[in-house]
Order: sequence, then structure tokens, then C-alpha cells
Amino acid sequence: MVPHRRLLLATVGLALAATSWLTDSSASTSIAIPFEALVHDSTAAAFVTPLTQASMWEGGRIVTYTDVHVDTAVAGPPLGDDVWVRTLGGGVSGLGQSVEGEAVLTIGRPSLVFLHPAIVLGQPADQPRTTQPGTYAVTARAQGQFPVVLDAGGQLRVRRSGAVGATIARSSSIGALARDTLHGATTDEARQRITDVWVHAHTQ
Repeated sequence: MVPHRRLLLATVGLALAATSWLTDSSASTSIAIPFEALVHDSTAAAFVTPLTQASMWEGGRIVTYTDVHVDTAVAGPPLGDDVWVRTLGGGVSGLGQSVEGEAVLTIGRPSLVFLHPAIVLGQPADQPRTTQPGTYAVTARAQGQFPVVLDAGGQLRVRRSGAVGATIARSSSIGALARDTLHGATTDEARQRITDVWVHAHTQ
């Protein structure tokens, strides 16, 4: 991201330290995404660790930009050492917005994430939406994020995100769901399962 935008985010981040949060959340139900569809809809997959983040108004709603370090690239074109990930919700000037079903990136806590270029809302909101070079969104929102945890045996494993909320499957014939394919896998197993289907999913 360009230096002046990075400076803006850092400034907003400092202001948020004094923010008293109000939460605006609503219940929602998402369609459970099949594993192959999650891979197909993503341009990259990687293990990342959030470093810094800040929220701002964009197109009439609050969004949060998180600077994440790419710990291990799994699939897709090279991302670089750090990238920006845009998620819905956050807090600005005493007003907080919480979006159920959205990925939650917490500073210092690694995750496996599936990414695609972020669509940025116009300013004002009725202006055209555009992509922002170098900024990504989590594919299928929280369904495309798998926090990395250390199990009792000292193994790093991925877990489905607790922010997913309620999901329903469209039918029994849509294939294995992403949550079932990756939940509980070691990081090595998860990496292998992704690479096993990546080329096929991106040549259809």
C-alpha cells in the first residue's frame, strides 16, 4: 500500500485506542461453501499473522484494514512479505459496527486465509465499486479463515472460525464443505489438501 495510506491507517489506529465501542450486529445465515468452490473463488491462500490494523469510513460503512505478514504462501501467485486485508466492521470515533459472519483478524494470532482482490466501495456509496491494488478480502468471509492453534500434543492445527455463525448447505451433492475438509487438519495437511485441488479448480 502506498506510504500516505499507511500513514493514514496508523493515525486512525492511534485514535481508536481511545474509542468506546458500540456494537451494531445482526444475525445472518450463510450458505456453506464447498471446499473446491472456496479454492476456485480465491486467488491466493496463505498462513498469515496480523501485525497492525485500523478502521475507517468507506462508502457509508466502517471497514477495517489489517496489515498481515505472510508467514507461508500456500497457493496462488506470490503475495510479498506483507499484504493488506480488508474486512467489514470496526470502530471509528466512538461508533462500532460488528458484522456477523465476517472474518475476524486479531493482532498476533495466525490464520490460514483464502484471499481475493478486495472490492472497495465508492465515495460516496453510490459511486462505482473498484478493486484496490495490493489489498485483499477473505473469500467467503469467515468461511475462508481458519485460525491456527496449538493442540495438546504440540501440533499446529487449523480450526474453522468461530465467527462463521449459522450456515446451511444447499444440497447433499455439492461436495465436501470447506469447514469439514480443513477443520482439525495439521498445517501441513491443510497445505496439501489445498494444493491437491488448486490447479484443477483454477483450470475449469
